[in-house]
Amino acid sequence: PSEIEDPEDKKPEDWDERPKISDPDAVKPEDWDEDAPAKIPDENAVKPEGWLDDEPEYISDPDAEKPGDWDEDMDGEWEAPQVANPKCESAPGCGIWQRPTIDNPMYKGIRKPPMIDNPNYQGIWKPRKIPNPDFFEDLEPFRMTPFYAIGLELWSMTSEIFFDNFIICSERNVADDWANDGWGLKKAADGASAPSVVGQMISAAEERPWLWIVYILTVALPVFLVILFCCSGK
Repeated sequence: PSEIEDPEDKKPEDWDERPKISDPDAVKPEDWDEDAPAKIPDENAVKPEGWLDDEPEYISDPDAEKPGDWDEDMDGEWEAPQVANPKCESAPGCGIWQRPTIDNPMYKGIRKPPMIDNPNYQGIWKPRKIPNPDFFEDLEPFRMTPFYAIGLELWSMTSEIFFDNFIICSERNVADDWANDGWGLKKAADGASAPSVVGQMISAAEERPWLWIVYILTVALPVFLVILFCCSGK
């Protein structure tokens, strides 16, 4: 680029990039309780009948047995795994009953003052632009040093690839027109002088006489089958 950001330019300390600020004149309402919890116990809730206060929800598995290789010195005191208390299956619940919680109608959370436009907003700071000392613009890109050879490195499975000319330009249509006026005419002439399919078959048979048998069978067999089909009635 012709210009770059000045690396020496620093953002002023008093530069304010905040588009919005808290309203300094806003006052918290007197009834705003920031300490009120979001959930409170439901005072209208009643403990279900049959609740087993003295029964734990989980008990030690009475059928569990300490493994024979249990070493209390190495493994510590063995404790049976916990399982659901079967007495709780037919009861509405076990353990100490606690009231369910509900949303606190007085909950307002931490108060935040409303936001207003920042009168001191100066926008997002950017360093000033300075001329790029490394910038270079070639006003005559096509004025090049003459050269007389071009090296090409090709990797192809196709043989006999030839190049007879090259063009350097910036427009695709210029290159296409140039190719059609030269290589296009040559390709058309080569195509017109190329032997036909029949000519190629005859030339191949002259080099390999056994191909005549293949040609005859290829033509005669379908004709024979058609005649046989037509003369056989049903």
